[in-house]
Amino acid sequence: MKLSGQSGNRRVLITGATGFIGANLIEKLLADTNCRIYAFNNNPASSKFFTLRPFRNNRIRPYQIDLLDFKSIKSAIHRIRPHYVVHLGAVVNLERSYEVASSCIDTNIKGTLNILEALKGLSVRRFIYCSTVEVYGNGQVPFVETQGIDVVSPYSITKLAGEMFAQLYSKLHGIPVVILRLSNVYGPYQKKERFIPMAILSSLKGEDIQLNSSKRKSRDFCFVGDVADAIFRVFDNKKTKDEIINIGNNKSTRLFDVGQLIAKKVGSKSKVICRENKTRPLEKERWCCDFRKAKKILGWQPKTSLSEGITRTIEWYRNYGRL
Repeated sequence: MKLSGQSGNRRVLITGATGFIGANLIEKLLADTNCRIYAFNNNPASSKFFTLRPFRNNRIRPYQIDLLDFKSIKSAIHRIRPHYVVHLGAVVNLERSYEVASSCIDTNIKGTLNILEALKGLSVRRFIYCSTVEVYGNGQVPFVETQGIDVVSPYSITKLAGEMFAQLYSKLHGIPVVILRLSNVYGPYQKKERFIPMAILSSLKGEDIQLNSSKRKSRDFCFVGDVADAIFRVFDNKKTKDEIINIGNNKSTRLFDVGQLIAKKVGSKSKVICRENKTRPLEKERWCCDFRKAKKILGWQPKTSLSEGITRTIEWYRNYGRL
């Protein structure tokens, strides 16, 4: 799929650009377009990210910007004048605590509001807000876009608030908003603290895999390359304006089975140890995400099986796991 017109004239702003979804989206844009990419991030250590071979490219312009610094955000955005904005910058932490709630409020609500406010009056073609199926909480599965929400964590509350601000700015200021509710995304560049990279790295070391839940807990896993493709398909799609679209796999797999699959593919004798006393409160055991709307509007569906995605992710961590 290509962007219509002369994609070299297109300017894409990505917040949270050095996160793992941002990294994979940048790789896709470099491979499939000649767009200019403007990368917002707020991690001083991430400067080394742009020295990595896939990202040493003069089409990328990095900005170290705090999402709470409205003055810097507005100044940068008015210089860039982006055609597309992919808002990935967020605190992603599913713990139920005051400290997590406070940081989520700052970044996920105030930061989103700052980006939207800075875009007022500019001719942005799409503001793509990457939300989460966490907003469905303990709702009926498979999750569909028309069902009610049931937020059960500070993270999901603040992501839903971001959705609502995006919708408000669409109504008030004509910013063409698209909300993508992402399922459990995994793949290269993901933080080592998340379950799949943790399980891979433990298996590579021959250590047991620690699972902070019951053996029954299952999730809908979607490979990050497929998610990057879904985001890309939103850019010039006229049907997407003001839509909320699930991006997931419509399959629920037990984390216990994912851990066993990883150990088998690595060739490790690692065992999956379930620590039920570490389970988070109010956490539903089974998630499953309906993607029929994405298929209808975007012509998108996940292409990467869990087995293939795990194999590709293991290979990446074998080669680059120390980054």
